[in-house]
Amino acid sequence: MDRRTFMRGLAASTGILLLHNRAWGSAPRQLQAPWKPAYLKLEEAGRFAGRIEAARELYRHCTLCPRRCGVDRPGGSIGFCRSPGGNTVVYSRQPHFGEELPLVGRHGSGTIFLSHCNLRCVFCQNWPISHEGRGRQASHRQLATMMLDLQRLGCHNI
Repeated sequence: MDRRTFMRGLAASTGILLLHNRAWGSAPRQLQAPWKPAYLKLEEAGRFAGRIEAARELYRHCTLCPRRCGVDRPGGSIGFCRSPGGNTVVYSRQPHFGEELPLVGRHGSGTIFLSHCNLRCVFCQNWPISHEGRGRQASHRQLATMMLDLQRLGCHNI
């Protein structure tokens, strides 16, 4: 049996199985409500502002990573990650298609490469970014705008 014959047989048997399942009374799939980002749901529920304040509190005594160094990032202290003060250092941002299809969807995964990784892996493939801190500082507002831009491009996730 050649590949073409095998594929035809597979397609035919799959079609029969699909029709067979339908004949056994399986209900048609219901259409889901239009997708809405989680932050919009939080805003509608009146809980988004609280989440923002909770994140700011984490920055005051930084426990964002497992190192839990406790520095005051908004106050300008630099912890184990060496990230400067309250800003984030962004190396790049773009739709990324280099992962499995469920992760990237049709329009890519919205990837934002941040500098100053706290893991310090000696075998890191992104050494200049994560260890040397390459990139540009971005305020929280600029980082949010980057995320919204990737969302507008139709990225599957951010």
